[in-house]
Amino acid sequence: MVKGIIIPILEKYEELLICNLHILRNDLKCKLPIELWQIGQEISDSMQKKLNALQDSFQLSFQDVCDYTDNPEYWKGWQIKAFILKHTKFDEVILCDCDSVFLQNPEIIFEDQNYKKTGTYFFKDWIKHEPLDRNIEIPARKES
Repeated sequence: MVKGIIIPILEKYEELLICNLHILRNDLKCKLPIELWQIGQEISDSMQKKLNALQDSFQLSFQDVCDYTDNPEYWKGWQIKAFILKHTKFDEVILCDCDSVFLQNPEIIFEDQNYKKTGTYFFKDWIKHEPLDRNIEIPARKES
């Protein structure tokens, strides 16, 4: 079973992406291979050169949605996530956005007992801050 990380990438977050890749490899010592997915070339030429230079040492592979479908425009936006889950070469994946920041090595997700039991592990996205006006009523979050 090949495990890895899959990340859809956008120019908007390319600087954060490269910072996060350095954190994963250098600080957290994550060894999982990483697939970077885009539709055509969605990042700047200069960032593509930086990522190309890291390709071997960071175990990066580049995937293009255009290589898998005749209708790549359909997959722009959040729906690319479902597409890359279907087309990744990995058997088990951690799917994250390029602006996701890990504070510890994400490889531990695969060792979680609930992951082993169900084959899935979901985590909540960062909860937005509360408004400064404390008189505004904030609806209770529904726990699922």
